[in-house]
Amino acid sequence: MTRYAFVDMHIHTAFSDEPLCDMTIEQLLEKAQTKSKKLGGDCVISIADHNTILGVKKAREILSQQPNKYPNVKLINGIEFTTDLIELTKYFENTRLFTRCHTLAYGYNENDKEMLAYSKITHKFFSDKDNLGMQICSARRAICETYDIYIPFSVLSPMADLKKGDQFQDTFLSLVEEYFKYKKININIKNVQEIIDHFLPNYLSYQRDAESFGRLKVSEIAKLVKDAGGELVIAHPALIRTTTQGLRTIAEKENIPLKNIYSTNNNKFNNNTDLGHIKQQKLVLNYFINAFEKACGYKISGIEKYYSSNFESRLDEVVEEVCKERKLYETCGSDYHGVHLHPSKSIGNVLSNQIQNAYKKEYAFDYPDNAPINVSEIASIEHLMSNNRGFFANQAVLTAYGKVVEKDIFNKIVNDCCSIKKIRAISKNDQKDINSLNFSKRIEELISIIEKIEKIYLNLHKPSDCAKLLLRLNLFAENVVTGLKLIKFKSAKYQQLRTNEDYEKIYELIKVINKKFGRLIKHHPQLLKDLKKDMRYYYSKRNVYVFEITNLKLLPPIKELTTTLQNEAIK
Repeated sequence: MTRYAFVDMHIHTAFSDEPLCDMTIEQLLEKAQTKSKKLGGDCVISIADHNTILGVKKAREILSQQPNKYPNVKLINGIEFTTDLIELTKYFENTRLFTRCHTLAYGYNENDKEMLAYSKITHKFFSDKDNLGMQICSARRAICETYDIYIPFSVLSPMADLKKGDQFQDTFLSLVEEYFKYKKININIKNVQEIIDHFLPNYLSYQRDAESFGRLKVSEIAKLVKDAGGELVIAHPALIRTTTQGLRTIAEKENIPLKNIYSTNNNKFNNNTDLGHIKQQKLVLNYFINAFEKACGYKISGIEKYYSSNFESRLDEVVEEVCKERKLYETCGSDYHGVHLHPSKSIGNVLSNQIQNAYKKEYAFDYPDNAPINVSEIASIEHLMSNNRGFFANQAVLTAYGKVVEKDIFNKIVNDCCSIKKIRAISKNDQKDINSLNFSKRIEELISIIEKIEKIYLNLHKPSDCAKLLLRLNLFAENVVTGLKLIKFKSAKYQQLRTNEDYEKIYELIKVINKKFGRLIKHHPQLLKDLKKDMRYYYSKRNVYVFEITNLKLLPPIKELTTTLQNEAIK
């Protein structure tokens, strides 16, 4: 098996739907080439943008046209589907046990007609003010479910070229009517129009139910991927979301008390709890896979094991067990979305900072600042990069700046680190140093965002998207400023004291964000209800509620704060 410098099978680019996810394909290839060269070897990356393969298509074209520019970069076709799990309810007495899961697909043909058509349609959701992509997908699903038929995405692909939302219905009805005639399907187009009129009356106001209805069901994802020659992998299983009622159903089936499966004291999302916070992780994961495969109609190929939240929740051991028992591949990914939400992540970095720093400290490795430990060799890579899809092995080697970290040694560190006492001890003793490793980079990234905030903000046309963007920026900026109070810089070691002007920019941004957010809520008070649901996770960590954001007490002026820090550093 080839030993690569690093492997990252879960990377997002500007083709994904985060407003601040703006890494171009060229920038990604450049980053991957630079890093692989530094580590000494080839790397394997997979672009897994949300619900689109357009980024993969462009990367393939660049790599074929300029083979000498990125000689060390190997690409696996990927995509991440935002998945509707409604079909799984029939396997749990019509109870919604699982409410959230993302599905990865690899190894498909990027020239597949249906995959390309779907990608072009959904991409309108990311870039068009009328949210055409989700309108098209929702209207299509309403018709398919009403009449129990299948309408290929290629039939609707001309709609990807629409410029205005008011052209939606006429074009949709025309294309569907033409398809019915071609297939000799006896459905009156007036009935189709009535269904659309009933289902999407207020769609342009961005109703959450309609948006969810536009996602693909498990069976449709399976058909799309399988027909394109691809394989399915469950993404970051620690983030699969379950319901209390669903877990109660499993407890009854297994004849065990609910408290043995789920601790209500750790009720992170009220009625919705991530798999990483459940006691019987293996039991529930197997229930999920069984139902998922029944809905698919065929078996999945793997599970994403090497992922930061899996290590933090100790689900990586469960994933390894399940993969061995089911003969599945383990995959790895950073889930890099860009610097705005994941300032501590980098391409190839699939582990939590605490585990990485514990490993480095234990073995006294002299790594450069921000040096991640990367997964470099994994059986699924060879499988997906070859034409022989029958190979199975369970191997992985971790590397960091040219040094090989053997898997069994690394696993020992993970096990030691992930005990609650050990994590707390690391947090108390080393948190300042761990945070400061990335702090200068955070400041640099935030300043970069400040410089283009107005442009990004003006490109968003829905009030809900504007509000979410402002809230996330507020969280990022507040974390940076709070960090100034927590970290005593050692300028000789980290070289990360910046100018007061930089900090003033950040302070001004917080005030701008809060002012814009206050105006938005004043004109769209109904946004608060949805925002409380969407943003609760981010702000609950700091005991700050969304509706209080405009009343946050701003920290002391940055100039005063940084002057104090500089004086301390000089001492």
